[in-house]
Amino acid sequence: MGTSFLSERLSTILMGHVKKCLPTLRSRVSHLRGVQESIISDLGKPIIKKGPAILDLINTFCEEFRCVINGNSTNLQTSEISGGAKLFYIFQNTFGNALEEFDPMTGLTLSDVRHAIRNSMGTRPSLFVPEMAFELLVKRQIGLLRDLCLRVVDLSYDELANTISVACARHFERFDNLKNESMISGINLLSSRLPPTREMVENLLSIEQTYINTNHPDFIIRYRSVSDRHTPLVSNPQMGGEEPAAAPTAADRASVAAKEG
Repeated sequence: MGTSFLSERLSTILMGHVKKCLPTLRSRVSHLRGVQESIISDLGKPIIKKGPAILDLINTFCEEFRCVINGNSTNLQTSEISGGAKLFYIFQNTFGNALEEFDPMTGLTLSDVRHAIRNSMGTRPSLFVPEMAFELLVKRQIGLLRDLCLRVVDLSYDELANTISVACARHFERFDNLKNESMISGINLLSSRLPPTREMVENLLSIEQTYINTNHPDFIIRYRSVSDRHTPLVSNPQMGGEEPAAAPTAADRASVAAKEG
């Protein structure tokens, strides 16, 4: 009799506990079900043909990346400049302002100029400033632009990598693995092109250092403004007045440019 009473008593306690907790469990299950149904609804319809769907997503991502760079994306940011606009800002403002603020005489003293001129003369004195000294000093100053140019390459790389990350997060939100793999693949592609790009920039600087074009229009205009201040006037009885002296030779032009620079 004691066993049956204990069994009945335990059953009563269990049923009371179930009745007490059942409404809370029912409410919690309903809430979790609603949350999961909302997530499923946001994810969209089930994908039957996975291959074409993934290919379409990748094509959409590539098109979005191109549109962001060209500035005709439908998802343009309004809080800050990005994409193609940021690249334009890097080249026109960051790089352009740095070039304008760059002092071509940085690290170049009168003593350096004097020693370069004397060393290029060798054992024989020269009537004019040797052109070799001018080219030597110019090549040295051009080399100072290397770090500035490579900095532009790094800034452009960072912005392109950020554009890839934003585009992946926007179009691959449903597929975390695909988003991560696409982001990694895009950034790896950029990273693989970074060394050749830096090498190309260094080659362009080396080209400028190899050949100093003294016939460049800017150089000629600069030379004329300097030579006009140094050209003496000679008397011309036939013209009844004075006229500038004969035009300097190429060696004279290099001499004046070296003295001024």
